[in-house]
Amino acid sequence: MKFLDFSHKDRQKYSLLFNLLVIWLEIIGFIILLLSAHRIPFEYFTVDSNLLAFITSIIFVVYIMRGLEIPHWLRILKYVSTACLAITFLVVIFVLAPMYNMNYGFLLFHNELLYQHFLCPIFYILTFLIFDNFMPDSDSKVSTRKNLRDLPLKIRWFRDRSYNYTYEITSSDDKYVVLSVILYGVIMIILNLTDIVSGPYPFLRVKDQPVFASILWFIGIISSSYLVTICLRKFRKSE
Repeated sequence: MKFLDFSHKDRQKYSLLFNLLVIWLEIIGFIILLLSAHRIPFEYFTVDSNLLAFITSIIFVVYIMRGLEIPHWLRILKYVSTACLAITFLVVIFVLAPMYNMNYGFLLFHNELLYQHFLCPIFYILTFLIFDNFMPDSDSKVSTRKNLRDLPLKIRWFRDRSYNYTYEITSSDDKYVVLSVILYGVIMIILNLTDIVSGPYPFLRVKDQPVFASILWFIGIISSSYLVTICLRKFRKSE
């Protein structure tokens, strides 16, 4: 699409702006959440995915503003956090809303849910798909290499061994997203079985439903997570 044909310089600029926007929106969402719940309910996948996106955006902005190479681990973290927010949004639309009498108004626009179920996922996903895949000009590369040499050794250790700003996200990276969802699911199932947590989502209340229903939910959500990764890779703007 011609109107999305941005130069690498423009992509870098808009990536910075949109990541800053996400940081601001996440701060507002978490403040509202803290004021209403008086704590951060980490048992919710919504909260965990938004917190991961918030932290990732902060790191991403630091790298862009300092002109540093985007390392491999950060590219993967951006991919995983984007997929998790996409899963959050899709679960709200296709799972939670039908379970709660199609109450989209509450689930998408009420208090912190406006930010954590709607605004942050939408802006974060669009940023990943359109703007985050950028390359610097040749001068920036030289400057970046110099900056990296000036960093402490234990920080430089985390950078890529090969110089590459682009997001080389492949199907082999999908496992990080799927493993993240499985990790959350296993932890929450254990907490539900031991009565430490109830839910928080209806399909996680394993004691209140048949075993086969829990298995079907687990398979369905994992399969949907993998489908999300395929869509993100397919529609992400390439070079």
